Amino acid sequence: VKGLAGLGAAGAAAKLEPCLAGLDGDGLAKVAGYAAQWNTNAHHAYAAQLLLHALVRAQPPERLRKSAGVRASLEPLLLYSQRHRARLERLVQSTYLLDFVLEAGGTPAALPDGGARA
Repeated sequence: VKGLAGLGAAGAAAKLEPCLAGLDGDGLAKVAGYAAQWNTNAHHAYAAQLLLHALVRAQPPERLRKSAGVRASLEPLLLYSQRHRARLERLVQSTYLLDFVLEAGGTPAALPDGGARA
């Protein structure tokens, strides 16, 4: 999954879908469990989300709903996904603050010494 991150969600899902389409109930449970486990760590959350995206595209919703293993993985997946989204929203918000500070402070060329720093 790590090597697929550069393809974006749609490209990675397209590569993973054939592998995920033929999974039985136990395979679905294992994949959902791996995704839930990876999603607990911010460093692996993107890979977990790519895997989930591909799984949802490859399997019919009723088949996912019938799998007890998938259902058991949903709560932790949702919980950590909400945390990751909140963290990303805070990061985006902090970039606005950085833009404001840089804009309010002027450019380095506007410094009295012509922008040179010691």
